[in-house]
Amino acid sequence: TANDLRKGMMIRVGAELLAVFDYQWSKPGKGGAFVKTRLRNIKKNTMIEKTFRANEKVENIFIDKRKMQFLYSDGESSVFMDLESYEQESIPNEFIENERKFIKEGQEVDVDFYEGEMIGLELPTFVELLVTHSEPGIRGDTATTTFKACTIETGAQVQVPLFINEGDRIKIDTRTGEHVERVLQLEGRNLQYNNGDRLEQEERLQQTAGTQMVQKEAVGEVDLFSREGTEREKRLSCVPLSGICLPFC
Repeated sequence: TANDLRKGMMIRVGAELLAVFDYQWSKPGKGGAFVKTRLRNIKKNTMIEKTFRANEKVENIFIDKRKMQFLYSDGESSVFMDLESYEQESIPNEFIENERKFIKEGQEVDVDFYEGEMIGLELPTFVELLVTHSEPGIRGDTATTTFKACTIETGAQVQVPLFINEGDRIKIDTRTGEHVERVLQLEGRNLQYNNGDRLEQEERLQQTAGTQMVQKEAVGEVDLFSREGTEREKRLSCVPLSGICLPFC
């Protein structure tokens, strides 16, 4: 029944295939309960709103999910490869208009099939993508209420805060298409900031990274930050660097 509807479910209403995008159960003071829904028409790629009685029967349909790899888009359709059979399937771009903004060539995604026909994609809630074009940010400007448009590596445009620059990697919510935070990569780590003085924090981290590199070059293979206590480290009680003695202990 409509009372069992959940986000992401696929249902058939008449001849239309619909995906449940959102739902809200309500019980007024008088009368029976009902369920308000927002549904996406799979074939037409349009959103509609529909209200069901809580006990109204709906047809839940079976969806086959496959792990596939996005290969390329030819302008009219996008081509994916099944990772088990290596067979290629295509889907009209208008069916995945929103999802295409956040996938890049070579990426693996879950693809929905109905009666052998590809009908949609399921993306992770968040993705991290590179900013390929953006107007330069203002140094020290960490405001999160003023936005500008930037282009990400998939070719889509996203609204981001003023401090985001070309070359930054950002986290995006694929449900809304909104910027969540900037992701800073440093020595194999992902450091994420969504508030505070981002620029100042990143500059300090980059300075630290530069200092570590100089210190490591000064002692060859010895890692100043290792505490394994090897014989070689014990013999080198300190390493002069720009007139500063750095103790190991």
